[in-house]
Amino acid sequence: MIRKIAIFGAGGFGREICCLIAELIKDGASWEFIGFFDDGLSKGTMVKYGEILGGRLELNEIPFELDLVIAIGNGVSRKKLVEGITNANIGFPTVYPNDMRFLDIESNTMGKGNIFFSKCSLSCDVEIGEFNIFNGSISVGHDTKVGNFNTFMPASRISGDVNIGDCNLFGTSTIIIQGINIGKYTNISPGSVILKNTSDSETYIGNPAKKFKF
Repeated sequence: MIRKIAIFGAGGFGREICCLIAELIKDGASWEFIGFFDDGLSKGTMVKYGEILGGRLELNEIPFELDLVIAIGNGVSRKKLVEGITNANIGFPTVYPNDMRFLDIESNTMGKGNIFFSKCSLSCDVEIGEFNIFNGSISVGHDTKVGNFNTFMPASRISGDVNIGDCNLFGTSTIIIQGINIGKYTNISPGSVILKNTSDSETYIGNPAKKFKF
């Protein structure tokens, strides 16, 4: 059975996800891409790769089953959007490319709505929650637990036995050493190396990373 699939968010990230979906369909995924939803663009607007089908209001009125991928990079905004989608016809698939590497896929667990881009890898006994974004060339070590609505920018390295809460941002080439706890709403700047547990709602910069006040 071929399911319809759409993307919420028609910006650059949405275009990237559209390309990923096109590759998956080419390789045999049972989807038909129908277009984009976006609260910032008028219904019927044509953008690269498709048409704007409406915003959240129209999405909540869809009368048929639809898979939806959320192309919102900010975890807090992504969470608010998901909480505002009340239509029972909407499903949230986890999508990943064919070059995704699972060291032991049977020992891993994963919720709905996650997005993985090229050359990501998961070790064994990894737990992934919901609506996380893994933005390419990201590795996650053994026994690591990841919550919901986190955003991992390219080339982030998460060591083994790390615990990560919700709505955190990991900048490009972030390194988290083994056994670290990352709570929630934490911003880690690109290239930072986390050697100690972090505090919630704080920003960390540097190697070794230190708390930074704006």
